[in-house]
Amino acid sequence: MFWRKRKPADFGDEMEAHLQLELDRLRNDGLSEEDARPAAEKCRLAGAGSAWRSAHVA
Repeated sequence: MFWRKRKPADFGDEMEAHLQLELDRLRNDGLSEEDARPAAEKCRLAGAGSAWRSAHVA
């Protein structure tokens, strides 16, 4: 299978989209914005390293 290297802007846009999805999920589960944002950021940061490596493998 062939993978293309992704532009950093593409990766940032995708990560932001995932952050918004996680925020929505947490708010739907009853968390306030104040509690949901740090939880979503933590989730995003936990997977960002492996996602970045996967997106940039030639």
